[in-house]
Amino acid sequence: MAAASPKSAPSAAVRTLSRRKNRLSSRTAEPSASTCERFSMSLRPWKRLCLALGLAGAAAFTSAPAGTVYLKWVEELPVLREAGGWATGVPALDAALHDFAVREVRPAVPFKLAADPVGLRRVLRLELARDADAASLAARLKALPGAVYAESAPIRTLDVVKEPSAPPRGLDEIPGDPLYPQQYFHPLIQTPAAWDRTHGEGVVVAVVDNGTDWDHPDLYANLWVNPGEDLNGNGLVDGSDWNGVDDDGNGFVDDLRGWDFYDGDPDPSPEVSQGGSYDNHGTHTAGLVAAVMNNRGVVGTAPGCDLMPIRAGYGGSIFQGLEGIIYAAHNGADIISLSWGGPGSSSYEQDIITDAGAQGALVVAAAGNENSSLPHYPAAYEGVLSVAWLNANDTKAGGSNYGAWVALGAPGTSILSLFPSSSYGTSSGTSMATPMVAGVAALVRAFHPSWSVDQVLTQLVSTADDISLKNPAYPGMLGAGRINAYRAVTETAPGFAILDMSAEEVGGDQDGRVDPGENARLSLTLKNYGSATSGVQVVLLGSLPEVQVVQGIWDIPQLAAGGTATNPAGTFEVSLSPFTLSNREIPLTFTVSAENFYTTTLSAPLAVDPAFAHHDTGNVVFTVTDFGVFGYNDYTNTLNPYIGRGFRFPATGSNALFHGSLMAGVSTARVSDCAYGDNFALRYDWTTATGGEITMGPGEAADQQGFAVYQDSGAGNEQIGLQVTQESYAWKSPPGDDFVLLSFLVKNVSPRDLDSLYLGLYLDWDVADLDSNEAGWNPDLRLGYTFNDQVVTPNTRYYGSCLLSHDPASYRVINHNALGNAVLTDSLKYIYMSQGMVTTSGPTSADYSSLLSAGPFSLVSGDSVMVGFAVLGGENLDDLRANAAVAIQYWEGIPASGPAPAALTAPPGVFSLSGAFPQPANGELTVDFVLPGAGRVAFDLVDVLGRAVRLHEGEYSAGGTYRVTLPHREIASGVYFLRGTSPYGNFARKILWLK
Repeated sequence: MAAASPKSAPSAAVRTLSRRKNRLSSRTAEPSASTCERFSMSLRPWKRLCLALGLAGAAAFTSAPAGTVYLKWVEELPVLREAGGWATGVPALDAALHDFAVREVRPAVPFKLAADPVGLRRVLRLELARDADAASLAARLKALPGAVYAESAPIRTLDVVKEPSAPPRGLDEIPGDPLYPQQYFHPLIQTPAAWDRTHGEGVVVAVVDNGTDWDHPDLYANLWVNPGEDLNGNGLVDGSDWNGVDDDGNGFVDDLRGWDFYDGDPDPSPEVSQGGSYDNHGTHTAGLVAAVMNNRGVVGTAPGCDLMPIRAGYGGSIFQGLEGIIYAAHNGADIISLSWGGPGSSSYEQDIITDAGAQGALVVAAAGNENSSLPHYPAAYEGVLSVAWLNANDTKAGGSNYGAWVALGAPGTSILSLFPSSSYGTSSGTSMATPMVAGVAALVRAFHPSWSVDQVLTQLVSTADDISLKNPAYPGMLGAGRINAYRAVTETAPGFAILDMSAEEVGGDQDGRVDPGENARLSLTLKNYGSATSGVQVVLLGSLPEVQVVQGIWDIPQLAAGGTATNPAGTFEVSLSPFTLSNREIPLTFTVSAENFYTTTLSAPLAVDPAFAHHDTGNVVFTVTDFGVFGYNDYTNTLNPYIGRGFRFPATGSNALFHGSLMAGVSTARVSDCAYGDNFALRYDWTTATGGEITMGPGEAADQQGFAVYQDSGAGNEQIGLQVTQESYAWKSPPGDDFVLLSFLVKNVSPRDLDSLYLGLYLDWDVADLDSNEAGWNPDLRLGYTFNDQVVTPNTRYYGSCLLSHDPASYRVINHNALGNAVLTDSLKYIYMSQGMVTTSGPTSADYSSLLSAGPFSLVSGDSVMVGFAVLGGENLDDLRANAAVAIQYWEGIPASGPAPAALTAPPGVFSLSGAFPQPANGELTVDFVLPGAGRVAFDLVDVLGRAVRLHEGEYSAGGTYRVTLPHREIASGVYFLRGTSPYGNFARKILWLK
C-alpha cells in the first residue's frame, strides 16, 4: 500500500478546521509512553494490554508504506517484542516475521469488542519494513498450520469522479434551503413524500470516509453524540465532556463525535491533501445522508438522522476503512455508508461485514466506477447492499460498475451536497449514489424500528422502481432498479425474493444439464418477506440475445406473509442460442407485480453447461462438481459470488459445509486435490476430463444420480497420473433421504505402477458459529461427525462422512483452517491420510475440518480401485448413526457390476443408462442399461455433426437390467454421444473415445 502523503500546510479554506483539530488534541489525554510492549491476544486482551495505547485509548491507525498483512490464527496468540524481533511462541511464524523484517505486530482490532462472533480478536496486523514483499509474506504465512488466512491488505480508493464545476459559496445564510431546487435527485427518488412520514429520527448512520467537516452549519445539528462519553447526558458536546478519559470503556478517549483512525484522535474532520482533489469527499457524502433541513443550503435524504463521522483515510485512499466499520458497528450505528472500494476479495473484510450484520448494522457500499462487471469490494460481499450509479434519466452512468452482485441503483451524476468550510459543490460517481441510499435506509429503519437488517435490505430492494426498459444492455446487472424513498417507507407491500431456481433440459442430448442450443424448463421458488398479497404475476423478460423466452408468465392468486410458492411445470421455458458460452451462469430477469400497483424486478442465474450440479431430491442438498470439489464450484470467490449450495440438512436449512475435495496421494511430495485456494494461489489439481462433464438426473440405482470424470492434470509436474470416475447417488424418500453416496473409481493412467496410494474425502464443516464446533468418531460405522457445542440439545444437528467401501486408514480432525486457504501442505495432507487414527475428536470448541481416508493401495498401470463415502446429516447423534447404517446398506445395493437389485431399479417405464465404461473408451465400451419391457434396443455413437455409427442392435424378450460390450470399430478419437433407443424412450451420454 502506498504511503500516505505528509500533511501539508492548511490553506485559508481549511485553516479553521486544522485549528479546531489542534484544539481538540490539546484536550485529549495523550497516550502514555510505555517501555512494555507485550500484549496477549487472549480471552481478555484488554486486561493485559500495555502498548502505548493502553492507558489512554486507541492509538492512530497509520498506513503502511510498504504494505500490511492481515493474519488470522486459529487461536489468540501472545505477542512479545524481543531484541531480535517479534515472538509469538510459534517458531515457524516467528521465523517468517524475522525473515521479512516485520516492524510491528499488533491486533488488527486493538480496542474492546463486546461481542466477537467471527473471531476478529484472532486477527493480527503485520506492518512490514519498507523493502519487504507483503504478498510473499502472506503466501508463506498461509502455508503454516494454524493460519486461518493471511493476505495483503486490500487497496481501497474513493469511488468519485472529478467534477468540472466550481462549488457555489456563501449561500448558507439564505433561508428556505435555497440550493434544494438544484438537488434534482430528491423528487426523482421521492424523498419529499417520504419525509411526510419520517426524517430518520433516532437512527445512527455512520459515514466511513476520508474526513467530514462536522461543524459545517448545514450538518452540525445532526451530529451523533456518543452517549457513553456525554457525561451530563444532555445530548450535547460540552466542555466538561472533554476529560481525557475513556468513559465508556470502548478503547477510545473522548470519542464524542466519532473517530479519526488516520490520526488516532477524536476529530474526524478532513485535512488538506497534496493534490487536494479529494478533500471534499467525506463532507460531500455525509451531507447526502444528513444535511439538515434548516433553511440553509441543501438537504440530505435523512435530514433527521444522527450522523456518526469516521475518518479512515487521506486524499483519495482509504487505509483504515475496516477499523472504521468495526467501530461503527460496535458503537451503535444502524446504517454504515461506504463510498470506496476496489478489486479483489478479502477474507478479513468479509469477516468484518459479517460482524457488522451481527451487530445489527446494514452496510451500504459503492459498486465502483470502472464500467466493469467484475465484483468491486466491499460492495460485492455477502450481506452488503451494493449501489450502482445512475444518470438523471435512470440510465446507467458510463462509469458505473454493474453485475448480478449489484442490489440497486441511485442517481450519482452532478449531485449537489456539502463541501468543507461552509461551502457546497457537485460531485459524481457511485460515491454519491451510496450515501443517498444509506439515508433512505435510515428512513426505513426509523419507520420500522423493530425490523432486522435483512428486512430493511429486502424492503429497499423490493420497492425500487424498475428501470430495465431504459437499460436493455444490462439485464439483471443493475439490481432491482432505482431507489424509491416513498415506496420504501410507506408500502406495507410484499417483499419478494427468489429462494431457488433450477432448470431441466427439454429435448437436447438428455445428459441432465442445460447446454448451448437446448431448451430448458425453469422451476422457481418465490418467497414473500413482506405483507400478504394477491394477484401476483411473475413475468420472465426476454432481455438477452442468447436466451429466447418460450413460456414466461406465472400467476399466483394469493401469497401469504412469509409464504413461498413454486411455479407449475411448464410455466417457464427458455431456448438457448447454440453460441451461448458454456460453464457460466446467465442472469435471467423477472418482474413481479401484485395488487395496489406493486412491482419489482428480481434476477436468478441459469447455469449453462456447468461444472457443477446439485443433489436436491431428498432431505439434503449437496453440490457436486466435475473437478473433485464439493459444496461450491468456486469456493475461493475470486471472480464470482459463490456458485453452489454446500451441504444442507434438512434441505430447507442453512448450509453447513464451507467446501470439500477428493484427495489422493502417493507421497508427501505428490498429492492431488482441490482442497483450498485463494486470491494468490488457486489450487485446482483435478481437471475435468474430455467427455467427463458432470451430468445429473434420474437413475436406475437411485432417484438422482450424478456422473463425472476428471484427472489430476492440473497438478503439473507433481501429478500422480490418476483418472477418477465419480458417481453420486441420492434418494427422495426415507430412509435414504438424509445422505448422498459418493463413488470414486480411481484408475492409474500413468505408465508407472503406484504404491502407497491413499484416497480421502476432505470436508470443512462450519456448523452455525464455526468457532464453536466439536467433532467425533464412531469406529463401528466408520463415521466422523461435526456439531455445534454451543447449541447442544437433544435435537442438535450433526453432519459427517462415512467410509463405505474399506476400513479407514485414517480419520483426522483438523483444528487449523476455517477457510482452507493454503493451510494444509501436501506433506501434511499425505501424513494425515496415511498415519492412522491419530486425532479422532475435537473435545473443545473450535473450527474443525475432517479428512477420512482409505488405503494404502497398489495399482499397476491401467488398474483401478473403487472407494465409496457417504456425506450425511442427522437431527442428533443417534439419528446420524442410524443414517450411516442405512447408507452402508444402500452402498451394498449400488451395482459395481452386473444388474442392479430389484429394490433399486429405475421407475417403471423408464429406459435408462446406468453405466458406460471405461472412460475414455479404448477399443471397446461396456454399457449397463435398464429396459422396462421386451423390445428392440439400439446403441449409436454420434459425433458433434450428428453423424451416427451403429454399435449394437438387438431384440430383448423381457425387461430387466442388461450389460453389453460394444464391439471395436474404426472410429477416430474424439468426443461423441452414446445414444440409446428403445420403444420406451431414448437417452444420450457424452463419451470420450480413444482409438
